[in-house]
Formats: sequence, C-alpha cells, structure tokens
Amino acid sequence: MHFKITDKMADIISESPSLLQIMSRFGMKLGFGDSTVEQVCGAQGVDGPTFISVVNFVSEGGSAPISDEECGSLSVPTLLFFLKQAHIYFLDFSLPNIRQKLSEAIGCYDHDISRLIMKFFEDYTRHVEQHMMYEEREVFPFVEALIAGNGEQQFRIASFSKKHSQVSDTLHELKDLIIKYFPAQESSNLINSALYDIMQCESELESHCKIEDNLFVPAVMKLENPDCKIPPVLEKDGRAGRHDDEREDEDEDRALSIREKDILAEVARGYTNKEIADRLYISIHTVITHRRNIARKLKIHSVAGLTIYAVANNLITIKEIGEFI
Repeated sequence: MHFKITDKMADIISESPSLLQIMSRFGMKLGFGDSTVEQVCGAQGVDGPTFISVVNFVSEGGSAPISDEECGSLSVPTLLFFLKQAHIYFLDFSLPNIRQKLSEAIGCYDHDISRLIMKFFEDYTRHVEQHMMYEEREVFPFVEALIAGNGEQQFRIASFSKKHSQVSDTLHELKDLIIKYFPAQESSNLINSALYDIMQCESELESHCKIEDNLFVPAVMKLENPDCKIPPVLEKDGRAGRHDDEREDEDEDRALSIREKDILAEVARGYTNKEIADRLYISIHTVITHRRNIARKLKIHSVAGLTIYAVANNLITIKEIGEFI
C-alpha cells in the first residue's frame, strides 16, 4: 500500500514490520506514540518527504517509478546518511551474525560440502565489503563535495551507476546451494536459522541496491544538473531481468551433457577457460558457450557455487580442488 506523510508512524510499522530496519537506518527511534510520519520526522530531524519516498519504494517492491518531481524533493544528505547506516548494518551486524550461525552449524557437521559453503560465504563477505568500501571511498565523498557546492570534479554519478552490481545475487546462489546440498543430520535448527537470516539479508541487500540505483543516483544527478531528466527505474536483478533464452530454458531439460560435466569439473578444479580448452582439446569459444549453458541450466554463476555443485554431485573430489580451506 502507498503510505502518506500524514499517516500515523505506528500504523505504518504495524502494517509493514520490515520497515523497522528502514526507520533505524534513518536514525529514528521508537516511542513516537500516535504521531504522524511528518511529526515524527520533524521531531527527530529527518527529512519527511525523503523518508516516505524510501518507505513507499521499499514497500512496493522497488519497482514503482519515481517521478521527476518526487526526485527533486529528495534530500541527498538524508539519503547519504541512510546508505552509510545501511553499510554499518550489513558489515557490522547482519553478515557477521550469519557467519557466526553458519560456523556453529558447520561445527556440527564435519563434511566437505559444509566447509565449502563456509568458504563461499567468507569470500562473499569480502566481496560485499570491497563493494561498500568503494562507495565509502569514492562515491560518498564525491556526493558530500556536491552538497558543499563543489561541482568541479572528474567523477560523475553516472559512472558509478553503470558499474554498480547487484550484490544480493551471489547470496541467492548460496541460499539455493544450502537448501539442496547441505548435509544436515538429526536436528537442523542451527542451519535453518542461518538460512533464514541469509534469505532476509538477500532481500535487504537487493532492496538496498535498488534504493541506490533508483533513488540515490537520480537525486545526485539532479544535484549535478537540476535540469536533467531522471532515468526510468533500473532493473539490475539478474533473476527478474533474465533474457528470453533463459526463460525458454525453464521448460527445457536442465540435465547437463557429458561435455558440460567435464567442463564443470575443470572449472571446479580451478582452471581458466584457456587451460580448459587446452586440456579438453576444444576452442575457448566452445568452453565459454558451454559455461554459459551450465550457468543457465543450474542457475549458478559463481565459481564457488559451481564447485559446491560439482563436489555434491560427485563430479570431482575435494582433494582435486587446488585451493581449499
């Protein structure tokens, strides 16, 4: 539902409990009684139009287009504060909490797959940290300079937008791999709890990236050039924005061919496309084509995910993996 700034804050939170995280990233506290959104924002020093725009964008799934007028009403300093607080939440709370739960669950199951899953998550956490540190180091200082009135800079927000990746996709892979291949025995409370948190984190990261792409970037573009027209809502979610050939494949046999299994095993062993081509006496183009088909059939795009699949399905043994912790 579409919320208004005149709605009571307590009613909004009761209707959509997930918005508690949104509220906390604006630095807002509970205990607001029957006050409206406008009254709570005013009392706690938060820009009301920006808060309600983010709330509606998230509650509507991050797909509702933002108008040029609404974009112009967004407070860039408020959005910047919101994104910085989100980074703190993911890096200092959410991901470490998942790691602790995974570690406890894996401690109960001394198994190759469980250890590979742990390594997958640790590598993923480093990737997210690098992604967010780039924003902290390059993007946010640029925006702060714009806010201060310094527009004479080489960096432009459009360049960030083009390179901005959806960091939740890899977490989606990990979730599916745990569901399919984690060797749980007896009680699975620990791994199920970790899995639930992974699903929640995936959803929150996806929403976070959409806010950056579709609210923050257009608002900064307006700050760079008030006369610019904002771009349409961006769709960077690989699962929702799949190509037609991937949709068609849903109705096709997803079983891997013998050659695809051979190539998958080589990928899991750590060989490059060139090395695989030389080892199997085929062209690099053929290797790339097979890898694309493997990723489409299995819906696994990362090497770490493909490695887990290969070990779980006895295409290779754990001893064949060059680098394993």
